[in-house]
Amino acid sequence: MKIFISVLVLIFSLQLWTKADDISDFQIEGISIGDSLLDYFNESEIIESSRKSSPYNHKNVFMEQEIVSKKFKTYDVLKFTYLKKDSNYKLYGIAGIINFKYNFDSCIKTQKEVIESIKDLFPNIKKKDRGKVISVFDKSKKSYFIETYFKFKDESMVRIYCENWSEKLTKKNGWKDSLNVVINDVKFLNFLR
Repeated sequence: MKIFISVLVLIFSLQLWTKADDISDFQIEGISIGDSLLDYFNESEIIESSRKSSPYNHKNVFMEQEIVSKKFKTYDVLKFTYLKKDSNYKLYGIAGIINFKYNFDSCIKTQKEVIESIKDLFPNIKKKDRGKVISVFDKSKKSYFIETYFKFKDESMVRIYCENWSEKLTKKNGWKDSLNVVINDVKFLNFLR
């Protein structure tokens, strides 16, 4: 039932994007690229969350931090990307994650519905299906993800992918199969390139 409700919320949320001209018009849980994380969480919540999830440090420039909150209606976890030295926590990336523990088929079904909604709402955005991509985090090459992304004129992106972790990595790291809806500003993407 949670999956069905999540799909409805995702599709309904996408309908709010019909007049989106650029990536900053998109929202995940009501949060957009360019917003300050401080508009949604106080600094002590951000710091406490960073202690729990150990943020990923991108070459000491960008930080990527997970936050789990009861405030979230659709996603189990949100990841936020901001400049490490920015005390305002201006967002350059947002990812919404829905866990599908041992249910990769449901993840793929939900992913397809989200992709179709985005295609219908934004027929002029460039779409690319990457298909099955082996994860660099699994030396056994048993873990993979299936990804589709949409690219805006300014090179900003929306990525939708399902992660399928091997049983070994699931047991070792606690990683779960999950749907990821990711929006990234071109500034962060250029940094990664």
